[in-house]
Amino acid sequence: MINPKQWDFTLYVGASWEQTLILYADSRVKRWRGTWQEWFVYKTGDAVSWEDEAYVATLESDHAEPGGPGTKPFWSPVERMNLTSYEGELVADEVFTSKPTIEGPLGRINVSVPASAFTDPPTSAHWYLKLTEPAHEIVIFPIHGTMLFKEP
Repeated sequence: MINPKQWDFTLYVGASWEQTLILYADSRVKRWRGTWQEWFVYKTGDAVSWEDEAYVATLESDHAEPGGPGTKPFWSPVERMNLTSYEGELVADEVFTSKPTIEGPLGRINVSVPASAFTDPPTSAHWYLKLTEPAHEIVIFPIHGTMLFKEP
């Protein structure tokens, strides 16, 4: 089970938008702590992002940089969700719908929305990512939020 995450961001009218989203599903993760900070003390189960990867603390950790030499007893990479056979749809309510490219075993979703998709948008719109696995009739909505549309 993955918990839906909220992500709010800004798009600029007249500019294309590309983003890579990575979904994680790891039962060891108890709390997301954001970007790793050297001065924090992390408890077992705390997860952080560091240098384009996510790590979970396997022991109480202070000053051990995730992925660095000698930190293996303290940190382990967070397991990515296997999205093999999933289909995706990125929807911005009443603005656009886009079909992302999914790299299943890597848990990676590549979204690309051309500028022509939102030439006259509202000032904001609710958005969500819908993933469907047809063989088992699984539908999940792992990420949602608000898109703000601004003139450049």
